[in-house]
Amino acid sequence: GPIPPELGQLTGLYELQIGENRLTGQIPPELGQMTSLRELHLNGNLLIGPIPPELAQLRVRDLFLYDNRLTCIPQILASRQGRMDLRMDDLPLCATGADSTAAADFDGDGVVGFSDFFLFAEAFGGSDPRFDLDDSGVVDFADFFLFTDSFGQPARAKLLALAREMIGLPDGPERFQSAPNPFNNGTVLSYFLFDSGPVRLRIYNALGQPVGGLVDEFQAAGSHRVYWDGRDQRGDAVAAGVYIARLSYPGGVLTRRLLHLK
Repeated sequence: GPIPPELGQLTGLYELQIGENRLTGQIPPELGQMTSLRELHLNGNLLIGPIPPELAQLRVRDLFLYDNRLTCIPQILASRQGRMDLRMDDLPLCATGADSTAAADFDGDGVVGFSDFFLFAEAFGGSDPRFDLDDSGVVDFADFFLFTDSFGQPARAKLLALAREMIGLPDGPERFQSAPNPFNNGTVLSYFLFDSGPVRLRIYNALGQPVGGLVDEFQAAGSHRVYWDGRDQRGDAVAAGVYIARLSYPGGVLTRRLLHLK
């Protein structure tokens, strides 16, 4: 049967390990209320639907969600990879919805606009948790990239221009990261495009031989995340070792060294 939402009332619980059962239904968002939780194991069940964004409120060090039938992971939770041991299946990001929009609506008027950015710019470099969207302890460019995902596409060019002027946003997609790295089951490659255009993201081994392609398409300006499950283009798990992620974007090329462990 389903996970009882009443478990969310156990706010003093340190560990919740209910993996390898036959639990069904969706993950109740009430689990996000368990603020003392440090380990949450839900792997090996029959859970369905999107991962609730409320789980991003947890301060867990271990979050196991793999071997289920989940459909997507919210961006605010995916951004925390590297600060927790997040294990999951190969899932796409959930479409930006009301939850992420509400988080970026700093002035509470129901719209994410320039007034919200001005408030964000004032908090930039500080530690105000209201503006720390990725829960890193500091309000930085990573939080700005999350903010832009909730900002309207038509005015995004003006937003980027203001960000260059007010918070010193760099001119190129220098934020090409992977988390976790080193990794076992998979890693999320993230990058931010300042201009729309053709993008190609490929993985190579240490000898420069192609392992597989992750992206080969036209992409809009903004933040993007791609999950690599550590498999080659035939679907076989790659050997442990060093791999290179190569990102070709409008205006240049960036690379990232990846370490795959067994």
